Amino acid sequence: MSADVGGSVARESSAPRPSSSRAWLRFRGFLGGRRSARTDEPHVTVSSEQRALHSRARRAFELAKQALAGGGTAGGHDGPTLAVQLFRQSIYWSLVMRDRTAETPDAAAAFAQNEDDLRARLGERSDELFETLRTLDFATLAEHGPDRLSATAADLERLASELLSEGQRSLWAQQRGQTWAVAGAFAALGVALVALTAVAFGMLSQPNLAQGKPYTQSSVYPHCDFAAKRCGGVSTAVFFCTDEQDNPWFEYDLGAPLRFSSLTIANRSDSVQERAVPLIVEVSNDKKTYTEIARRKEVFDVWRPSFPPRRARYVRLRVPRKSFLHLDAVAVHP
Repeated sequence: MSADVGGSVARESSAPRPSSSRAWLRFRGFLGGRRSARTDEPHVTVSSEQRALHSRARRAFELAKQALAGGGTAGGHDGPTLAVQLFRQSIYWSLVMRDRTAETPDAAAAFAQNEDDLRARLGERSDELFETLRTLDFATLAEHGPDRLSATAADLERLASELLSEGQRSLWAQQRGQTWAVAGAFAALGVALVALTAVAFGMLSQPNLAQGKPYTQSSVYPHCDFAAKRCGGVSTAVFFCTDEQDNPWFEYDLGAPLRFSSLTIANRSDSVQERAVPLIVEVSNDKKTYTEIARRKEVFDVWRPSFPPRRARYVRLRVPRKSFLHLDAVAVHP
């Protein structure tokens, strides 16, 4: 454990960090990355409404997991009962995002419109579970024993997680379609290959002073398995994740003061990119006094701040508000 100057506890992560080449191949995929594009899908612009719906679904899911972890009173019923309600909310928002209707339906209508799909996913207990989704009768839930209530929460967690992952893939595919629509325009001019090669070569050829260096963060979100590329019950490429807090931060220790003049920062690529803004880059040599050297106010996929050469040991990224902080990759260049 180490402590920041503000007193927040940081933990040096033991999670594996991506190599520089793997990290660059994640950067929104000019060369394809580790995900494959769906060329048979029509081009659809990702709307702010879709992002907001997906964020609501994710937030409800995260709160449900916290409710399960926290247990409850009254024989342990309160935690699972609250989790069932929140998993139901997460499922609802995922369905609204997926169906993309002109008007947002109420919960009963959304579940009714998707009854066949939901029943197929819910398996042997589909009748009971679908009725729970459709009506959420708390009086009935209160009569369930702890084992049955926990089983209901587990089944709805699995369904909510499936729909969240599908929503993430949908958003990413649409974003990827926008990227390739731009690339297609360049191809029509006969310059796509040159442009893509130049971008890839620029990313891969720059030394990364932070590669293999230890890092700390202001807090650790407990529901992540970075080796399995999962966090909060969903698939993601982030390599660290703080808890939700005021001024979350991530910091590299370069081991000694080194000279550098730019960074490459890949935002979380599946969703909730707005959590990382505004993003401040600041440096220090003693972990007490920090100097801001760059700031980003707009939501971004990949941000490459450059600045007059600085010499520092510690490079910190900080969000100056209450938020989570999680990124796909961070590199420091001479």
